[in-house]
Amino acid sequence: MSYLNPFRSGKEKPSPTSPAEWERGEIWWEDGNIILHCGRKAFKVYAGILLSRAPGFKALVNSSKEKNAASEDPPPYGSPGLEEGIPNVNLDLNYNCPPEDMEHFLLTVFDASHLSDDLPIAKVVAIARLGHRYEAKAVKKACLLYLDNLLPITLFQAELHYAKAPRVVRGTEHPTVILLAEELGWKWLIPFSSYLASIESMHCRLGSWDGNRDVFERTMVGGRTQAAQFHMVLYAAYSTLGEKQCPSKQTCDAARLASIKKLNDDCLNFEGDTQQQKLLKMVRLFDPLRFVTRRFWGEAAIEWLDDGLCGACKGGIQTTLEEKKRQIWDGLPQTFQVGENWAELAKLREKTMKDLS
Repeated sequence: MSYLNPFRSGKEKPSPTSPAEWERGEIWWEDGNIILHCGRKAFKVYAGILLSRAPGFKALVNSSKEKNAASEDPPPYGSPGLEEGIPNVNLDLNYNCPPEDMEHFLLTVFDASHLSDDLPIAKVVAIARLGHRYEAKAVKKACLLYLDNLLPITLFQAELHYAKAPRVVRGTEHPTVILLAEELGWKWLIPFSSYLASIESMHCRLGSWDGNRDVFERTMVGGRTQAAQFHMVLYAAYSTLGEKQCPSKQTCDAARLASIKKLNDDCLNFEGDTQQQKLLKMVRLFDPLRFVTRRFWGEAAIEWLDDGLCGACKGGIQTTLEEKKRQIWDGLPQTFQVGENWAELAKLREKTMKDLS
């Protein structure tokens, strides 16, 4: 039988003849003129619109038309995914893609507003990959803008975003973003995402990295080094006292020690715990690097300052924190080996956006 079987992938499988064996996708326009098959899902769409927005489908569509025209046997009509006179395209033969990912991709092709805050980051990444494969520039750009908004390239934007944004990239979402950025050349997304992934140490296991051990190790080693620097900066800053302007060095020194104690208590509150309980807290809840560095952005880094500090000493600590924070931020691209500086990555971002226009 020469008909293009939607379930044929390596080994010969029986053609579906029962409607129960098919599932209509969310996109199923009754007046559509082509049916796309991915796994057990079928999507009936408009070929003209599809090919204009995703030219990468063209070869598949033409090949399917030729094969169906040359077939001596009719396809097994009667199931909801197959109709007489409508070309059927088997996407599984071209790209091994989960049906749900293809559904999200097609929904975005026909309606860009499908990319919303409710959509998991993993699905946005899958849509971006399919957009790249099928040459859907508008879809790729929409995905890029979505991720770009979540992973800013300036310190000001990063602090503002993480202070107010309702949606942030978290935990095991970072590996999918980093691997996509490596694959598509969206390198400016990597430094901040890598840093955040590195402090999510209990969540970012190797399995989340799709077997890419090199990127995993680079991220974890580089990021944890930066996180440790943040940790040391906090303690160093809290040791900064404006001695020349300080009206009461003794009072401020006591307040400084109280600030450090508060920082320690918030990070590692182990009072009354057994050694085993302490270890469990370290592993599960109170990883100090993660706890401190996540709260280093924005104004969170000064929340531990004791009210007893005078204005001069408090101002000196805040100034030190801001200076060190800027230095560490500026070093993120080199830390994760994706460029000399943020300016270089900003130029790459500008060029990529222009190419997708």
